[in-house]
Amino acid sequence: MQDRTGSATPPSSSPAAPGSSIKNVLIDQCKREVTAYKLLSKSFRSNFRFTSNKDDLTADRLSGVNVLILGGPRDKFTTGEVETLKRFIESGGSVLVAVGEGGEQRLGTNINYFLEEFGIAVNRDSVIRASYKTYAHPKEALISDGVLNREINRAAGKKVSTSAVSTRSAAQSGEVSLSESSLTFVFPYGATLSVQKPAVPILSTGDLCFPMHRPIAAVYKHPQTSGGRIAVVGSVHLMDDAWLNKEENAALVQILLKWLVGSPDVALNAIDAEEPDVADYHFLPDTGALAENVKCCLQEGQPLPVDFTQLFDQDLCKFDTSMIPEALALYGKLDLKHEQLSLIPPQARSCPPCPAPRPSIRGLA
Repeated sequence: MQDRTGSATPPSSSPAAPGSSIKNVLIDQCKREVTAYKLLSKSFRSNFRFTSNKDDLTADRLSGVNVLILGGPRDKFTTGEVETLKRFIESGGSVLVAVGEGGEQRLGTNINYFLEEFGIAVNRDSVIRASYKTYAHPKEALISDGVLNREINRAAGKKVSTSAVSTRSAAQSGEVSLSESSLTFVFPYGATLSVQKPAVPILSTGDLCFPMHRPIAAVYKHPQTSGGRIAVVGSVHLMDDAWLNKEENAALVQILLKWLVGSPDVALNAIDAEEPDVADYHFLPDTGALAENVKCCLQEGQPLPVDFTQLFDQDLCKFDTSMIPEALALYGKLDLKHEQLSLIPPQARSCPPCPAPRPSIRGLA
């Protein structure tokens, strides 16, 4: 086996037992993934053994792997590779998928073809923060109230109340600070997710990001006891080298990895998983494109007649003799003589003689 970050061969050992401290994590690179997560492999190497793969995804490549990370694939998966991933999950393996703004269309992949079977899909949108704080770019969204499952906060060492809603209410009332009650993370250049059962959303955009209260991270657990798990994050940059140590992103990633390997330290709350606090997805028009179009009248008009010729008003502009009698009557009202018009002979006017020139000072001298 080569070094932890550059090996192209996955570990040959069998999957670690549930009580084992070291888990095998394979970072895939065969689909021209956006990032290789080098800092991630260095930060958590005490509990995870990281390797990378640049060959096609096959059952042999995934043998002995506990978690497979797909960090923003930019190539499409074949039908055989999708079937390999499904068998990998059925046999107890776990997959962590991270995409980005614009969804699979912008990356040029078909990852939703694999995820939709488990109730998860990445949308073609972008998460922005409505108000500025810490990070200048609106797509570098700082989220302080986006945890949907209280187990995430508990695993991060936060003060958790009896429910996620009461925890947020306690923070808003000032009983505890928001940093003490909820995990704060940066969600850079990410997209929202569409989540349906059996998948469970665990993170949302919160109150200050748009779209509001929409899922940005979701998980799926295979119904079989020996089955694996799936975690999907809408931002591929949340775990990369530039953002891993921002806010509490590292703690969030560690919780996700622990859940993926089935650690008893992280078990999702069943009540929050059954009824997550998310809002419906609302589509907004493209105001930029609409501004370039021809504007129509905003006032509602009368219903159109069946005969379209009635829409033409012939009295607005026409050529006829209907105004001649009214024009002739004006002669009498103005006491003018009604006669044929004639030309006025021009009269030449003689110019007055020019004044004599005044003598100059030199001439007087």
